[in-house]
Amino acid sequence: MKFELWCIGKTKSREVKALMDFYDGRIKPLQPLKIVEWPDPKKKKSGTKGGDSEFILAKLNPDDWLTLLDEKGIHFTSKNFSAYLAKRQMHSKKRAIFLVGGAYGFSPKIYARADDKIALSKMTLPHDLVRIFFLEQFYRGFAIQNNLPYHHE
Repeated sequence: MKFELWCIGKTKSREVKALMDFYDGRIKPLQPLKIVEWPDPKKKKSGTKGGDSEFILAKLNPDDWLTLLDEKGIHFTSKNFSAYLAKRQMHSKKRAIFLVGGAYGFSPKIYARADDKIALSKMTLPHDLVRIFFLEQFYRGFAIQNNLPYHHE
């Protein structure tokens, strides 16, 4: 199972990029994670909801496991999320893709295609911060699996 983090829209913040690089460096020895920033197709469609549908659906393979990072998703503790990642590793699908939406969220077609939805907070978060929160929790999840002293209870 290969893990990928797909982000709609590219971050312009040097600080966000630096934190993403920091966590990416910590993640690599534990579990490779490919980070992909796709251009925001909604900007080309005058901000209409649903501009991401065809673009993202065309990039997905039928056997990909798609998890949306969405405020309407399941709430996990860090240990539960670590177990979720372990379960995904054992799954027969080739790629597990975690998708961060753009400023307007996800279209109904993306919701329909999704296999799971995970919430990082009950609050609405800026999509740049979702990237950082996810990367930190992804690292924490594999640190827990590998009994590293990062996670404290």
